[in-house]
Amino acid sequence: MSDKTRKSIGLLVAGAALFVVFLVLPKKFGARYSWWYPNYQVESKDPYALYFIYDLLKNSSRDFTVLEDSLTFDERDDSSAFVFIGVQMNYDSVENERLLDFVEEGHVAFIASEGLPVSLLYRMCWRKHDGSWFIQYENGEEYPVLQEDFYDEFFYDFYRDSLAVLELTLDSTILSHTLLFRSDYEVGLFNWHELGEELLCPCWSACPDEEIALRALGRIRIGDYVYENEEGEEEPLGVNFFYLPFGKGKIYLHSTPLAFTNYSLLEEEGFAYASAVFAHLPKGHIYWDSRPTFAFDDIDDVYPTLSQTPLKYVLSQPSLAWAWYLLLSSGLLFVLFMGKRRQRIVPVLVQPKNTSMEYVALIGQLTFLKGNHRKLGLEMLRLWVGYVHRHYALSLHGELSSKQASALARRSGVSQELIEKIFLLKKNVERSSRFEEPVLISLHKLLSAFYEQDRKKVSNSKPS
Repeated sequence: MSDKTRKSIGLLVAGAALFVVFLVLPKKFGARYSWWYPNYQVESKDPYALYFIYDLLKNSSRDFTVLEDSLTFDERDDSSAFVFIGVQMNYDSVENERLLDFVEEGHVAFIASEGLPVSLLYRMCWRKHDGSWFIQYENGEEYPVLQEDFYDEFFYDFYRDSLAVLELTLDSTILSHTLLFRSDYEVGLFNWHELGEELLCPCWSACPDEEIALRALGRIRIGDYVYENEEGEEEPLGVNFFYLPFGKGKIYLHSTPLAFTNYSLLEEEGFAYASAVFAHLPKGHIYWDSRPTFAFDDIDDVYPTLSQTPLKYVLSQPSLAWAWYLLLSSGLLFVLFMGKRRQRIVPVLVQPKNTSMEYVALIGQLTFLKGNHRKLGLEMLRLWVGYVHRHYALSLHGELSSKQASALARRSGVSQELIEKIFLLKKNVERSSRFEEPVLISLHKLLSAFYEQDRKKVSNSKPS
């Protein structure tokens, strides 16, 4: 056996030993350390997970369905409830439409998350306005409400503190629950979220004051922070639990999912508070969305297995963490300098030249010389339509109107007269069977003028 072979076998044995000592044995025989970080996982018994509330609802007298892959609801006559508890509900347009259809039929959606489900509420308001949701400015012009505009207007406010007091009114009784956030077995800081009362009508339509008062079901007091109500009066409470009607059903929103975690339900007042919140749900079927939610700073969602090993505790202690990093660095240096294969220097390979532009120019010349001017014109128009769609989010398929030309001129800075000429020539090219060379030259000049004006507008908008 050669020295190289013995060295390779030694490296494999050392790596396997390190894996067993630091990962397998602690997980199997070592004491389990709690991870004091909100992960909202139903299978975890960590303080800020959802094992208890999930187990209570699943083993209750209600029918219970776990949604693991997608939102699929059965047709039911009784009023059912959809439940989501997590960091953020990031649904696509298809899932938002399914959930809205479910609520519109007379069912209930309960969403407790640290972030407001803006995309869902935007689709709800769009459907309430029958797809014609516009903002009217002082000059009389109307523009459709975009989802980006909705994000700017409707969101949870948050205040950073270690303690929050939740209040809920149920049957003329005020329930109070004090939440103290802990981090690594000591008091820590948390972003507590609330919503201003002026945003309890998210679709920007007038709501009576008495209806707004009914929608606010629960409130939150965060430290010494003071809020202003619609009358401009200061009060210590902000809204953290409310509902929005839609169709025959309701959407309940709760901005403090921490109130439904294991640590909160261990206390008597925490269990009573959670019971009072879920008392607003119907007695029928429950659909629980068990799919994990992700946050950019949520390490438990990215590496869920770490919460089950003491390695997380090792990394939380500075001295142990440095020892762990030193051990890994030593092993890495040994592999790099002692375990590498010795060989001649690999010769430098010349990177192939990119001839894509030459190829495109050659194909264009061949098409032009072949005399198929209509095909070349359609290809130029197709590329221009794609450019407008990518840069200005406008679809130019089908019949084109002066309204679309005005919108494109306003967004691109190109003159509307030039755009209308392109629209007219596009219409003629698509409808005609013959396409002469002078028309192709005119199309080339119009598109070149459009790109030139667009480049000037972009260069002028850059800061000097």
